[in-house]
Amino acid sequence: MMDRREVCLKAAGVGLAAGCLGVGGAGACLAQTAAGEPPKTPCEKRLEWTENWTRRFFETLDGQVDEATRRRLMTANGRACYRESHAGREVQPMPADELVARLQSWAGPEGCRREGDAVYFTYKAGPDGGCLCPLVQKGPAELSPTFCLCSVGYVTQLFETGLGRSVRVELLESLRTGGKACRFKIDPA
Repeated sequence: MMDRREVCLKAAGVGLAAGCLGVGGAGACLAQTAAGEPPKTPCEKRLEWTENWTRRFFETLDGQVDEATRRRLMTANGRACYRESHAGREVQPMPADELVARLQSWAGPEGCRREGDAVYFTYKAGPDGGCLCPLVQKGPAELSPTFCLCSVGYVTQLFETGLGRSVRVELLESLRTGGKACRFKIDPA
Protein backbone atom coordinates (compact mmCIF):
# COMPACT_ATOMS: atom_id res chain seq x y z
CA MET A 1 0.00 0.00 0.00
CA MET A 2 1.34 3.45 -0.95
CA ASP A 3 1.49 6.24 1.60
CA ARG A 4 0.03 9.67 0.88
CA ARG A 5 3.39 11.15 -0.31
CA GLU A 6 3.87 8.38 -2.92
CA VAL A 7 0.31 8.84 -4.20
CA CYS A 8 0.86 12.60 -4.61
CA LEU A 9 4.21 12.12 -6.40
CA LYS A 10 2.75 9.55 -8.81
CA ALA A 11 -0.29 11.76 -9.51
CA ALA A 12 1.96 14.74 -10.20
CA GLY A 13 4.04 12.62 -12.59
CA VAL A 14 0.94 11.45 -14.45
CA GLY A 15 -0.35 15.03 -14.65
CA LEU A 16 2.97 16.29 -16.03
CA ALA A 17 3.06 13.50 -18.61
CA ALA A 18 -0.53 14.17 -19.67
CA GLY A 19 0.24 17.89 -20.00
CA CYS A 20 3.18 17.17 -22.26
CA LEU A 21 1.10 14.86 -24.42
CA GLY A 22 -1.65 17.45 -24.74
CA VAL A 23 0.78 20.22 -25.74
CA GLY A 24 3.08 18.50 -28.19
CA GLY A 25 2.53 14.77 -28.34
CA ALA A 26 4.73 12.05 -26.86
CA GLY A 27 7.85 13.36 -28.58
CA ALA A 28 7.61 16.68 -26.73
CA CYS A 29 8.10 14.86 -23.43
CA LEU A 30 10.99 12.76 -24.59
CA ALA A 31 13.22 14.79 -26.90
CA GLN A 32 13.93 18.27 -28.09
CA THR A 33 15.74 19.22 -31.28
CA ALA A 34 18.25 22.03 -31.42
CA ALA A 35 16.81 25.39 -32.45
CA GLY A 36 16.55 25.64 -36.22
CA GLU A 37 17.38 21.96 -36.71
CA PRO A 38 14.74 19.97 -38.59
CA PRO A 39 13.28 17.07 -36.61
CA LYS A 40 14.71 13.64 -37.36
CA THR A 41 12.70 11.25 -39.48
CA PRO A 42 11.49 8.01 -37.87
CA CYS A 43 14.11 6.15 -39.92
CA GLU A 44 16.90 8.44 -38.67
CA LYS A 45 15.70 7.97 -35.09
CA ARG A 46 15.72 4.16 -35.46
CA LEU A 47 19.19 4.25 -37.01
CA GLU A 48 20.51 6.45 -34.20
CA TRP A 49 18.95 4.15 -31.60
CA THR A 50 20.50 1.09 -33.30
CA GLU A 51 23.93 2.73 -33.41
CA ASN A 52 23.74 3.64 -29.73
CA TRP A 53 22.56 0.14 -28.80
CA THR A 54 25.37 -1.45 -30.81
CA ARG A 55 28.05 0.80 -29.27
CA ARG A 56 26.67 0.18 -25.78
CA PHE A 57 26.44 -3.58 -26.39
CA PHE A 58 30.11 -3.81 -27.37
CA GLU A 59 31.16 -1.64 -24.42
CA THR A 60 29.28 -4.06 -22.16
CA LEU A 61 30.71 -7.11 -23.94
CA ASP A 62 34.26 -5.74 -23.61
CA GLY A 63 33.74 -4.95 -19.94
CA GLN A 64 31.97 -8.16 -18.90
CA VAL A 65 33.35 -10.96 -21.08
CA ASP A 66 36.92 -12.26 -21.24
CA GLU A 67 38.87 -11.92 -24.49
CA ALA A 68 38.82 -15.64 -25.38
CA THR A 69 35.02 -15.76 -25.09
CA ARG A 70 34.59 -12.53 -27.08
CA ARG A 71 36.81 -14.00 -29.80
CA ARG A 72 34.82 -17.25 -29.86
CA LEU A 73 31.46 -15.42 -30.01
CA MET A 74 32.47 -12.96 -32.70
CA THR A 75 34.24 -15.48 -34.93
CA ALA A 76 31.21 -17.79 -34.70
CA ASN A 77 29.03 -14.87 -35.78
CA GLY A 78 31.37 -14.12 -38.69
CA ARG A 79 31.24 -17.75 -39.82
CA ALA A 80 27.43 -17.62 -39.67
CA CYS A 81 27.44 -14.36 -41.65
CA TYR A 82 29.51 -16.00 -44.40
CA ARG A 83 27.27 -19.07 -44.53
CA GLU A 84 24.10 -16.95 -44.64
CA SER A 85 25.41 -14.62 -47.33
CA HIS A 86 26.50 -17.58 -49.47
CA ALA A 87 23.49 -19.84 -48.87
CA GLY A 88 22.51 -21.82 -51.93
CA ARG A 89 25.89 -21.40 -53.64
CA GLU A 90 27.80 -24.59 -54.28
CA VAL A 91 31.53 -24.16 -53.64
CA GLN A 92 33.89 -26.98 -54.52
CA PRO A 93 37.19 -27.01 -52.60
CA MET A 94 40.15 -25.99 -54.76
CA PRO A 95 43.93 -25.72 -54.49
CA ALA A 96 45.25 -22.63 -52.68
CA ASP A 97 46.69 -21.09 -55.87
CA GLU A 98 43.30 -21.30 -57.59
CA LEU A 99 41.48 -19.76 -54.61
CA VAL A 100 44.06 -16.95 -54.45
CA ALA A 101 43.64 -16.31 -58.20
CA ARG A 102 39.85 -16.12 -57.84
CA LEU A 103 40.12 -13.72 -54.91
CA GLN A 104 42.67 -11.61 -56.84
CA SER A 105 40.13 -11.19 -59.65
CA TRP A 106 37.88 -9.51 -57.10
CA ALA A 107 40.40 -7.82 -54.74
CA GLY A 108 43.31 -7.19 -57.13
CA PRO A 109 46.81 -8.70 -57.05
CA GLU A 110 47.74 -7.00 -53.78
CA GLY A 111 44.36 -7.80 -52.23
CA CYS A 112 45.21 -11.48 -52.03
CA ARG A 113 48.68 -12.92 -52.33
CA ARG A 114 50.47 -16.06 -51.33
CA GLU A 115 53.84 -16.25 -49.58
CA GLY A 116 54.82 -19.87 -49.06
CA ASP A 117 51.99 -21.59 -47.22
CA ALA A 118 50.59 -18.28 -45.93
CA VAL A 119 47.99 -16.20 -47.75
CA TYR A 120 47.61 -12.46 -47.10
CA PHE A 121 44.14 -11.12 -47.73
CA THR A 122 43.07 -7.46 -47.67
CA TYR A 123 39.37 -6.86 -47.26
CA LYS A 124 38.18 -3.52 -48.55
CA ALA A 125 35.22 -2.11 -50.39
CA GLY A 126 36.75 0.64 -52.47
CA PRO A 127 39.69 2.93 -53.09
CA ASP A 128 39.11 4.64 -49.73
CA GLY A 129 39.89 1.35 -47.97
CA GLY A 130 36.42 1.19 -46.45
CA CYS A 131 35.33 -2.00 -44.75
CA LEU A 132 32.79 -4.19 -46.50
CA CYS A 133 30.72 -4.49 -43.33
CA PRO A 134 27.91 -1.91 -43.43
CA LEU A 135 27.91 -1.65 -39.64
CA VAL A 136 31.51 -0.41 -39.68
CA GLN A 137 30.91 1.89 -42.67
CA LYS A 138 27.74 3.50 -41.37
CA GLY A 139 27.72 2.52 -37.71
CA PRO A 140 28.84 4.25 -34.55
CA ALA A 141 32.23 5.94 -34.76
CA GLU A 142 33.13 4.50 -31.35
CA LEU A 143 32.47 0.86 -32.33
CA SER A 144 34.80 -1.45 -30.39
CA PRO A 145 37.65 -3.26 -32.19
CA THR A 146 36.08 -6.44 -30.76
CA PHE A 147 33.62 -6.13 -33.63
CA CYS A 148 36.43 -6.87 -36.12
CA LEU A 149 36.75 -10.39 -34.73
CA CYS A 150 33.56 -11.08 -36.70
CA SER A 151 35.61 -10.60 -39.88
CA VAL A 152 38.15 -13.13 -38.62
CA GLY A 153 35.32 -15.68 -38.55
CA TYR A 154 34.05 -14.60 -41.97
CA VAL A 155 37.52 -14.94 -43.55
CA THR A 156 38.10 -18.26 -41.75
CA GLN A 157 34.87 -19.66 -43.22
CA LEU A 158 35.68 -18.22 -46.66
CA PHE A 159 39.07 -19.96 -46.78
CA GLU A 160 37.96 -23.20 -45.12
CA THR A 161 35.09 -23.48 -47.60
CA GLY A 162 37.30 -22.60 -50.57
CA LEU A 163 40.15 -24.90 -49.56
CA GLY A 164 38.15 -27.70 -47.97
CA ARG A 165 40.41 -27.76 -44.90
CA SER A 166 40.99 -25.96 -41.60
CA VAL A 167 42.94 -22.70 -41.48
CA ARG A 168 44.12 -20.23 -38.82
CA VAL A 169 43.34 -16.57 -39.46
CA GLU A 170 45.16 -13.68 -37.82
CA LEU A 171 43.85 -10.12 -38.01
CA LEU A 172 46.89 -7.97 -38.86
CA GLU A 173 45.05 -4.62 -38.93
CA SER A 174 41.56 -3.23 -39.26
CA LEU A 175 39.84 0.11 -39.61
CA ARG A 176 38.74 -0.13 -35.96
CA THR A 177 42.32 -0.73 -34.79
CA GLY A 178 43.60 2.31 -36.70
CA GLY A 179 44.56 0.59 -39.97
CA LYS A 180 43.77 1.70 -43.51
CA ALA A 181 42.09 -1.62 -44.38
CA CYS A 182 41.26 -4.99 -42.88
CA ARG A 183 44.26 -7.27 -43.45
CA PHE A 184 44.49 -10.94 -42.56
CA LYS A 185 47.11 -13.66 -42.58
CA ILE A 186 45.78 -17.13 -43.33
CA ASP A 187 47.87 -20.20 -42.43
CA PRO A 188 47.11 -23.92 -42.69
CA ALA A 189 45.82 -25.23 -39.36
